[in-house]
Amino acid sequence: MINFNVYAFLPAIDFLFIRLQGQDNSRDKLLSIRNNLSKLNEAQVLSELLTLDFMFYDYSNEQSEVWDIQLESFSSFYNRSEKVKKFDNYYPEAHVQSVFKWMLMLCDDCSDTLKSHRSVIH
Repeated sequence: MINFNVYAFLPAIDFLFIRLQGQDNSRDKLLSIRNNLSKLNEAQVLSELLTLDFMFYDYSNEQSEVWDIQLESFSSFYNRSEKVKKFDNYYPEAHVQSVFKWMLMLCDDCSDTLKSHRSVIH
């Protein structure tokens, strides 16, 4: 049974799962979060989301474009790139806040597109 206080995170978790296709460490952790929602409180879920693997790296391609999860899925970025490099990156606070706010917006925005993709992880 899902803890009612963290139920609002399901749309964000499901959407992130789709956006992170090709990011196995982050997707595995998302599955773990989702499977353990009944045991977690809001602070724990937020902490887990903000420590997903993708938050600690930049991924850039041969055109020096840097992947942004807010703009496209990793698989889309990867597929349109000839070569993707992974770099350690400690994002500035402004970037982390931007991604955090975006994740919170996902909690409220369970669009029809997301509902149709929800079966991906069920």
